[in-house]
Amino acid sequence: MWDMQRRVRPEQFPARRVVVGFEFRDVVRARRRWWLVSEGSTVDLCVTDPGYEVDLFIAVDLRTMTAVWVGDVELRLAIASGKLEVHGPRQLRAKLGSWLALSPFATVKDQRALTGAEVASTSEARTATRR
Repeated sequence: MWDMQRRVRPEQFPARRVVVGFEFRDVVRARRRWWLVSEGSTVDLCVTDPGYEVDLFIAVDLRTMTAVWVGDVELRLAIASGKLEVHGPRQLRAKLGSWLALSPFATVKDQRALTGAEVASTSEARTATRR
């Protein structure tokens, strides 16, 4: 969550305080709920209820959120499968993919999924950059 908080794009939220609540269904009760509070250009991560009304609520298991965060599962597919639930006003739900910037590693291709030719090409590129 701390990494996610650092990657949130607050300019994608409306020009008011926005609170996003997360509930990780499969995590022990003491660590199950988290809140992102975006106000102006800052985003705070709260481990206790900040006392504001939640504008957008996300319920998900930790494995699915991690898979989305690292780019292994597309956000829209996680939502369509029901593994990631998003509750709140339509305009905030629609902007989820724009304010939640994924991990910087989300664009890295999984080497296990590459074909033999792609692996050779990737290896050659790495060798060339080392020279």
